[in-house]
Amino acid sequence: MTIADMSGLDGNRVQTELLAAPARSYECTQISVSTLRGSSFVVLTGSDDDREPFTDTQIGVILSSFGSVVTGNPGLDAAQLRALAYTTLAPMWTPSNSVKPSPYDLNVHRASRLIFALSMENWIFEPARIKLKTGFGQGEFGGLDWLTLNGVSQEPNAFQLVDSCTQTDESFEFALFIDAAQAGGLQHTRIIVDPIIKNED
Repeated sequence: MTIADMSGLDGNRVQTELLAAPARSYECTQISVSTLRGSSFVVLTGSDDDREPFTDTQIGVILSSFGSVVTGNPGLDAAQLRALAYTTLAPMWTPSNSVKPSPYDLNVHRASRLIFALSMENWIFEPARIKLKTGFGQGEFGGLDWLTLNGVSQEPNAFQLVDSCTQTDESFEFALFIDAAQAGGLQHTRIIVDPIIKNED
C-alpha cells in the first residue's frame, strides 16, 4: 500500500488505507509541534516514554504551551524560539534529542500514536493530512483522525495516526500536506513536507 499515482499530490484526497484500524493498540504517544519563524521551521518532538500515558488534558497543555511561546515571543529568532520552547516543554514530556536530517523525522520503537500539530498563523493541515510514500502492510499505519481532546476537535491544526510498529528495522517516507494561506489575501498554496518514520526494535 503506497501512493502510486497523481492522486498522491491531492491534498483533499485521504489515503484510504490510513483510515483502517491499526494492527495494534498504541503503547506510547509521540507529539510533534511546529511553527515557522522567519524562513525556518521550529519543530519539537516529545513523548510519554517513561511516564504515565498522556491524558487529553496534558496533551492540550503541551499544545497550548507551545502556542503561547510562539505568539508571546515575536522578537525571538528561530534558534532562540526553539531553545525557549524546548525549556518550556521539557517538564511536560520526554523530549526527543535525536538529530535527524529533517526535524519531522521520527523514531518509533513500539506501537505509537503519532500526533502532529501546527502553530502557524494562516497555516493548516489539508484534509489528506498525511500520506505514506513507502509501501506498508495492512494495519501497519491506521487510525488516521483529527485529534480530539476532551470532546473538542483540533481540526485542522492537529491530527493523529497510529504506527503499529509491526514492520521493524524499516524506514517509511511520508508526506505532510499543509495549506498555507497568504496573510491578508485570498491565495493559498500547498506545502508538502517529506520526512521519514524509522521503526526500530
